[in-house]
Amino acid sequence: WSKETILNSIDCTNLKEKIRVIRYTVKPKNFTKIKHDEVNFLFVGSSNLMNARNIQFKNLKETIIAFNIISTKYDKISLTIRAYVPEELKQIANKNSKIKIIDSYLKEKDLFDLYVNADIFVLPSHETSGISLLDAMSFEIPVIAMNIYDIPEVISHLKNGILISPPPQMKYY
Repeated sequence: WSKETILNSIDCTNLKEKIRVIRYTVKPKNFTKIKHDEVNFLFVGSSNLMNARNIQFKNLKETIIAFNIISTKYDKISLTIRAYVPEELKQIANKNSKIKIIDSYLKEKDLFDLYVNADIFVLPSHETSGISLLDAMSFEIPVIAMNIYDIPEVISHLKNGILISPPPQMKYY
């Protein structure tokens, strides 16, 4: 996707053969999956307040609303949100005891434990794939993500995750 964007955006007549894609990578993790009765959903964003404005692009509000709907239908599910969460979204999330918010810095081992305990990674972002998506995959966690940008290069629909169609009113460039 990135290479095609460059090729379509500028005149690369003399450069086309020299453009190479170097993909993000994350080493597979050595872990033992913990068996539990619940299905644990995990949403990971930044806890950095400088990224507060970006939370709308990650679709956290929509994730909380969708989880609130499915949690009325299923008993043994939970959602852990590891991200900065604005107060207005905390108020919505705090009404559901199945949602846990971690909005502080975590040590690497604690973040590792979140991934080990997760069953489904949720990334319905309007952004390109990031390290959190690859981290989830390195823990063999299926992913729910938006079918945009470079994400379909990483997620194969119904093989290692689910790709959801973006809303038709969204404009992507």
